[in-house]
Amino acid sequence: MASAAGTELVVIPGMEITTAEEAHIIGLFEDVEEALSMQAIVYRHLFSGENDPDLFGLQVVANEYDEAEAINTRLLIGGTVLTLMKWSTAFTNTVVWLLRHTSIDGVSV
Repeated sequence: MASAAGTELVVIPGMEITTAEEAHIIGLFEDVEEALSMQAIVYRHLFSGENDPDLFGLQVVANEYDEAEAINTRLLIGGTVLTLMKWSTAFTNTVVWLLRHTSIDGVSV
């Protein structure tokens, strides 16, 4: 959000989360603090394992100047252990959910 300071741009904090069923949902938040709180929840519900940078690439944490500040070693390529129903009902007070992509009976929706 710091990158947009002093401009007419409006930044909406958000993240993509993959459910246990591999549905991809987008969470939009009112502020960065809510997004960071959700990030902590996501991290607690990721499948175990570490990222293999040779297989999946580096997961760089960058600042507003596009400078690398850290490397995230969590296995972010997979989903979480929570179902779509759990995500959509448990966090309704702080987030707007948008279904981005899912596959039903082998058909991409």
